[in-house]
Amino acid sequence: MRATLFISILLINNTVLNAQTWQDRYQQLVDKGDELYFEYKYDEAVPLFEEAYSISTEYLSMDEVYYATISLILTLKNNGSSITARDFINDSYPIYKDQFDDRQKGRILYQYGTILHLLSEFEESINILSEADRYINLANDKGYFGYPLAYSAQPLVNLGRYDEALEKLEEASKSVDTSVDLSALININYYLIYSYQNQQNAGFEYLMNAYDLVRDNGSPSRYLNVLVQLTYHHSLQNSYRESLSYAIEGLELAEKINSKKQAANLHDLLGRIYIQLGEYELSLDHYNQ
Repeated sequence: MRATLFISILLINNTVLNAQTWQDRYQQLVDKGDELYFEYKYDEAVPLFEEAYSISTEYLSMDEVYYATISLILTLKNNGSSITARDFINDSYPIYKDQFDDRQKGRILYQYGTILHLLSEFEESINILSEADRYINLANDKGYFGYPLAYSAQPLVNLGRYDEALEKLEEASKSVDTSVDLSALININYYLIYSYQNQQNAGFEYLMNAYDLVRDNGSPSRYLNVLVQLTYHHSLQNSYRESLSYAIEGLELAEKINSKKQAANLHDLLGRIYIQLGEYELSLDHYNQ
């Protein structure tokens, strides 16, 4: 009897110890992953979040599963691995959907919707962003209010559904406590609506509004997006010197924050700009990147 009790206590203690060991390992992984993420070292952060996700699904709570999930999605997305991020969500989200709370669902689905847009899956992106908006409102998640609505304007513009895009932006503009970042996103997308209809000059005020908002206070990725749009805009106006200044600043920022896709876009734009300026060797340098 005493021997059986002693063995049971040992098993319980071993289980507790193992749980604490896994918790400690998980915390080490996400702490280091976060550090690398904010240093824009996405390649190094990905395997850490992958291991953290694996541990969390086996041994830890849904809060840990969610954090590892959203961290891995964001890291893959920012690393230019949109296909891998989409496939990860397709594999993992259905398994844990019923265990995530509304806030967690809304935030995961928002990222999913933006990733589908990057992959030109426009209709599905719109549907997922609408679902994300529903969960964000159910959760009263003020930090994400308006984002799915504002972002969904982009796939709508891609599909030529400009009136619907305007409606989404007007609704997003009514969000409580609209942040600098959200305001910039709304203004960028107003500009895109005009731009896709060859009315760039009519929408230029919105683009400059976004520039003023994020130049000093916005996220680096949002500011980079604005710089890319300004490069395109001035190139279309044949204002190549002005376009060049935005492109050079944008490329420096893209390399700093390890934005591979935007860096590639800007190398291509700089190649075209330098041709127009008669700087053929510089143009070739950028085309060869």
